[in-house]
Amino acid sequence: MYIEQNNTLGLADRLGEIMGRLPGVAPALWKELQVLKADIESRQVADRAEIEQLRAAEATCTEVIGEMILDIVQVGEALGIPDQGQKGGVGEFIDAIRQLQRRIVTLTDELAQQAVLNEMQSGGQRP
Repeated sequence: MYIEQNNTLGLADRLGEIMGRLPGVAPALWKELQVLKADIESRQVADRAEIEQLRAAEATCTEVIGEMILDIVQVGEALGIPDQGQKGGVGEFIDAIRQLQRRIVTLTDELAQQAVLNEMQSGGQRP
């Protein structure tokens, strides 16, 4: 887009020079050159506006991505993965969460077994 914009700028300048040199050209041709120059100038304005919009969108996306990275680091730290050890991204966190879920199931089973053993040892009497 930058190259196209520079080419457009050069064309507008050349048209201006031609128009300045040819004031005696037939009125229809003169008018057509003026219309072309106005069209080029309006395209330049539109291109500049689009460039600014794209820059603003890029800045917003960059900010959002930065915030997402910080969120991911915090999730990793909450899962016990220090930020220096976070290399696998979200997939690493999914694995850690699944390991924690398996550990919860294991601990729940162990607690249930312990409760059964305690009940058997106490002769079925509850304290």
